Amino acid sequence: MRLRHGQRIFLSDLHKLLGLWGLWFSTLIAITGAWYFYEFGSAIADSRVEPSAPVLAHARANNHVISVNEFNAIIKRAYDAHEDWEITALYMPYSETTPIQLRGVSHHNPIIRNRALRVFIDPQSHDIVDT
Repeated sequence: MRLRHGQRIFLSDLHKLLGLWGLWFSTLIAITGAWYFYEFGSAIADSRVEPSAPVLAHARANNHVISVNEFNAIIKRAYDAHEDWEITALYMPYSETTPIQLRGVSHHNPIIRNRALRVFIDPQSHDIVDT
């Protein structure tokens, strides 16, 4: 930035500097947009980027109701699966062979997604199936 060469040169240098910053910012937005487009297109083509959920070896009973105490035990077990993380989403089983899925984010890494960490728990035995 040339500050002592007049207002015209100062404004010209300022314009170039802001344009240079905007170019990097636009590049970051384009890369992020391309990644989300790829991820979304993969999901539509039924070829997900994320690993699929595990399948339970046994089928659970359709009428199995989780009590409040069982639910609290499941949440506690999920919190113990990863170190210092926060649960941001809970997915209940949609069939007899799917586990409860809890997704979350670590407090140590602020730039990862809210669904980066996962825990899969068997709704009957409350065992961790996968992380």
